[in-house]
Formats: sequence, C-alpha cells, structure tokens
Amino acid sequence: MPFRLPLRLPAIAAALLPLLAISAVPAPSPLLSVLPAAAPHPSVADKLAPFAPLIGSWDVDIVFHSPEGDRRVTGEWHFDWALEGRALVDIWIAPARPLRSGPMPVSGEWGMTVRFYDPSIDAWRSTWHGPKHHVLMPFIGRPVNGELVLEGSFAPGEVTRWVFGDITADAFRWRAVTSRDNWKTETLTQEMFARRHVESGSTPAQPPPPPSLHRELALITAPSPLGLRPPAPGRIPGTRRMPTALLAAGLLEGVTLAQRVDLDEPAYDPAIDSTSGILNLPALVEFTRTLDRTITAELQAGRLPVVLGGDCSVLLGPALALHRLGRYALVHVDGHSDFGHEGNTGRPYASIAGADLAVVTGRGPRLLTSLDGPGPYFRDEDVFQLGEKNEQDTPDFARTTVHRFPLARVRAHGLAATLKQLITELDRAPVAGFWLHVDLDVLDPALMPAVDSPDPTGFTWDELDAAFGALLSHPKLVGVNIGIYDPDLDPDGTHARRIAALLRRHLAGLSAR
Repeated sequence: MPFRLPLRLPAIAAALLPLLAISAVPAPSPLLSVLPAAAPHPSVADKLAPFAPLIGSWDVDIVFHSPEGDRRVTGEWHFDWALEGRALVDIWIAPARPLRSGPMPVSGEWGMTVRFYDPSIDAWRSTWHGPKHHVLMPFIGRPVNGELVLEGSFAPGEVTRWVFGDITADAFRWRAVTSRDNWKTETLTQEMFARRHVESGSTPAQPPPPPSLHRELALITAPSPLGLRPPAPGRIPGTRRMPTALLAAGLLEGVTLAQRVDLDEPAYDPAIDSTSGILNLPALVEFTRTLDRTITAELQAGRLPVVLGGDCSVLLGPALALHRLGRYALVHVDGHSDFGHEGNTGRPYASIAGADLAVVTGRGPRLLTSLDGPGPYFRDEDVFQLGEKNEQDTPDFARTTVHRFPLARVRAHGLAATLKQLITELDRAPVAGFWLHVDLDVLDPALMPAVDSPDPTGFTWDELDAAFGALLSHPKLVGVNIGIYDPDLDPDGTHARRIAALLRRHLAGLSAR
C-alpha cells in the first residue's frame, strides 16, 4: 500500500520537500517514508521527553540583538520525531515562506537540527545545519532548572548557549547567549518567541466577538499583592484582601454574573530578587499567565471580564491576553503614571505596581515585557492615561505618544470636557476595543485614604462615578480591572461600602443590558 504521512507531519514534510527537490525523485520523496517517526523510540523515550512539547509547527517572532540595534523577522519552525524515533529533527525557516514573494533573502536561512541522546555522556547531541551560510554547529544539551540548555564553543574563548524556556502547550521562548568569562557575564544575541501554528480551517485562538456584545459579566477575583513592597516588616500588603472585603460589603447585590472565577492568592516574598532586582518576579510571571488564560477564556466566550482586586501589577494579565488577540487600547485611570523603569531610575524598578504602565508598553524587565513574544502589549499611541497627580515624577513619560489627561488638565477644563476629548481620541484609534484599568488611588485621599500611595488631591467620588459612567458604557469596552484598595487601612469598612455601592450600580447597569 502507498505510504501516507501521519496527520501531524504535513508541515515538516512540506518544509523538507524543497530540500529534496531532485528531478529524478518522484513525489513523495522516498526519504519521507523513512525519516519521520510516529513517536520516540522506547529505548530513549524518557531521555527525549523534555522535547515532546515542541513537536509540531510554530510561528516565530525572531529578534537579532546587536550594538547597532535590533533586527526583527518572522519565521517558522517545525519539530518532529525522526530516524526510528531515536532523534528529534527540526526545520527552521526565516523569513517565513508566506511572507516572501521571491527567493530567500540574502540574510535568510532554511536549516535543520538533529538531536539525539548519547548515553556515554548522559546528554543530548544537537547539531545545527545551516546550508545557505555554510554553518555547522554542534552542541551538548541537558535540562537545567526547567529549561533545555544546549552549549557549544565556536570562537576562541567564547561559549554559546541556546536555551528553550517558558515552554507551554502553545508557546515557548528561545534565546542565544554568549559568554567570554565563564558565565560571570553574558550577552544576549538572539531571541525567538514561538506560538503554535494553527492551520487554516482549524480553531485558533479567536478574538472576542464585537465589543458591543460584551455585556455578560464574568467576575474574576485577583487577590495579588505581588507588585507592592511590604508595608512593614513581616506584613503582606492588604490589597490581597480587596475582593473579599468588597464582596462582603455587598458589591454583587443586584448584579447578574454569567461567570465567576476566584483565583488563588499567590505566595508573597518580601525580599527583592537579587538577580533581576524585581520583587516577586517568578510569582508575578506565574500569576500573570494564570490571569491571562482566565481572561482569554472569558473574552472568547463573549463575556466582559471584571477583574477585582490586587495591586496594579494585575494589569499585566489582561495586557498579555489582548496582545495575543489583536490590537487593543488601554485607558489607564490612575493617580500615578506607573511608569517606573530602568530608563528613568537607572536601576530595575522593584515594585511592579509602580511600573505596570511601563511594562505593558514594553519597558522594564524582559521576563515581564516579552511573555508572549516581542512587545509591547499596548502601543504608546493606544494608551490613554487619566488622573495623574504629579506629572514631574517621570519626565520621560511626557516624551511618549501616550494620550495624557492629568489631574491638572481635569481641573483646568473640567472632567466632562476632559472625558469627551479622551473618548473622541479613543474612538479615532485603530483598535478592536479597549481595556479599562482603574487604580482607586486616583481618588483624593482626604475622601478615600485606604490605598498604598495616598498622594494629595485627586478625584472626588462624583468624578470617579462620572468616569465610570462614561467609560464602562462605551461600546468598545472589552474588560476592566479595579485595584489598590487596602482593607487593612479601612478597619471599620466605611470605604469598602462606598466603593462597593459605586461599583455595584455600574455593574448592575452593565449586566442589565
């Protein structure tokens, strides 16, 4: 009977065929009947298992780093078992074939790696073949701290590592680093951000339905204090208790929910990470990914996510979700710009609650700005910041293309006129919808002091009510997160009841539509 490729092999076969295009060879090539394997060979299955999540086809955003500046290109990458299942073969192509109208560019490549386990060294042997540029690069590979690390030396005194990390079912990050001092320092030379390829006709991650249909509410409680420093030795920031306090104050009375998801409180570590300089970095990455998956599911189900609680680092979750789904805007209602980053502080900005807007616009620690491929999650020109109290805190913020509506402008022109202008500019933006972020420290602390950074002045309760009314009723709204209220600073619950009553009225109005 004629040989048939297994259903999961057509992509790698299609990538191989041009390499095998010899006029005397019939189609399909006889090589294709002996190269692929349906599964790893039993004798090495456990040793090759770390590579199993890579099997399949991937769309890849590739970034080449150099002192002259970054160069970016989109590629494709295909992995499968081969050679009786004793090896893993991958084919890497850049630029991707669908993006080319002619022959391979001078800087492009169409190459192959063969990997297999060698018991004599208890490691993988992995060799990259780049025929266009006449490159052969042998590596030795081992699993290290949850990553797949391949190491080789190709220049005197220099060691290179190729690293697969952040591997999930639908994404991974690959990076190339070099060192000339036994890894006391290293240089990042290349990164690739891979997303699993979805064939035409299948069911990829879909953008949400039109925003005007998003009026079934999904409440997501996000009890995260990860972006804040401890308020005192041995204490955890109280923002983690915001969802519980507001729900107990009657937030949901009269509000119809289509879905409710209560996320677990993440573990908090008061010590700043010595390597990155960031507070709770590993936990932040994990919580962001969890929130991303939760929000994505609700958006794709046609519901409007209402994320309640936590500090401002919670914004990273919806930013990541929307970045994957298309081009979206952010309306950032906050008493601060939250624009802290190395570029304006000279060091890592440790508390991501004061850096959330920097991170979602591509500034800050790479582990947060590039969780799903090259950022930014929101373009500067698609961000609208309302309510900033102290414009002098981060002067570089004024040099961005962010649409800025600081408190001084509100006081000079009135909130109604300011909101009208903001919405006019928002309506002009070429986006599919917008996410609303509200930090309750936008209020005047004389009226509501239960926040971590109660800077003087701010909105009145009526002004916050008006802002909610204008923005939550906008047909392009796709979701909202509300945070920073600290029940520890509100022992009798006075402010919890005021916040709950305000939100309840607006959410009840949304759910009734």
